[in-house]
Amino acid sequence: MHELVFGGIFLLLIALMVPLLLGRIPPNGWYGFRTPAAFRSTHNWYRINRLAAIWTIVYLAIAGMVCAGLILHGITGPQLGWFGAAALLGLVPVMLVLIIYTEANFAGKPAGKPCETCGYNLTGNVSGTCPECGSPISR
Repeated sequence: MHELVFGGIFLLLIALMVPLLLGRIPPNGWYGFRTPAAFRSTHNWYRINRLAAIWTIVYLAIAGMVCAGLILHGITGPQLGWFGAAALLGLVPVMLVLIIYTEANFAGKPAGKPCETCGYNLTGNVSGTCPECGSPISR
């Protein structure tokens, strides 16, 4: 039973990371890796969420393979449950490292002038409208 529960949780978390990995989730307040650096610009949002998705998928894949190895060696039941719970809790330090990394590497303001509506970097834009959200650009 523990095998199915943790296997399902690992697969669900990996599935939740796929849209972030593919850049399908725009900046929002409830889904994604939401840090101050991610909200500084649309460009940061997609880069940081892609990075978070990659780290999470790799971590969960490794933890899942270790769980599978334990099952193949006959470890099941509560022992596997404790390992699965510890593996899920292990995501906390991974996310803390990712927060520190992204804040250190994406902390600067985006180069150039950002769009006042969505934060998109408007460097080189001469059209007078933001290509991301369509808002007019004040000169």
